[in-house]
Amino acid sequence: DFQDLMSGAASWECLAAFNTIPQAVELNGETERLEVTSIAGAYFEATGITLHAGRLPEGSSEVLIGYALWQRRFAGSPAAIGGSVSFDGRAFSISGIAPAGFAGTNLEEQPQIWRRMSQPENPARGSRRYDIIGLLKPGVTLAQAQSELNVLAARLFAQHPADWRDRFGKGRSLTVVPAREARFDPAARDNVANLGIFALALAAIVQLLLCANVAGVLLA
Repeated sequence: DFQDLMSGAASWECLAAFNTIPQAVELNGETERLEVTSIAGAYFEATGITLHAGRLPEGSSEVLIGYALWQRRFAGSPAAIGGSVSFDGRAFSISGIAPAGFAGTNLEEQPQIWRRMSQPENPARGSRRYDIIGLLKPGVTLAQAQSELNVLAARLFAQHPADWRDRFGKGRSLTVVPAREARFDPAARDNVANLGIFALALAAIVQLLLCANVAGVLLA
């Protein structure tokens, strides 16, 4: 579904799939429970963040850690970059430090580690495991993006009716949601089993920090 969205959504500058789950993370010889966000695609480009230090992860063996975690567990030491953390049965190298205050795109989650995937894991049709974040191309309106997503959703339902059928037997829909609403988990807000697809509806990435003109998309 994510690959179809990337190839069929011409309104988007970039897109990324992500999900956040708690993990038992070992660092500096101690283990604690932290939320880890796994990403595929242009997540950092879509969010427009500027790192506090270091660089973005370049492969699946590197991670970005949160500013608060860096302060708390590494005392703000530059030596943390190049250090390692372990979770999910693997060791990862720390490539950079996220900016202060950045904790992902969902107010109900507080990830402190971000890792790359080559593609969404378990990419089954109709999977509701991942959210999607994206940046609209300059000049594209939410109405235009919605129209495009309506066509895409109808096509996916026609091609994969068993996977794209809702509980009432109808084709599921993709709906654009304003950013101030998408910052909360859409599934929890609407009390329905939805896959939240978040979209940063900006003419340029820099506007994210200036006006937070963010929007989201729901898969119903």
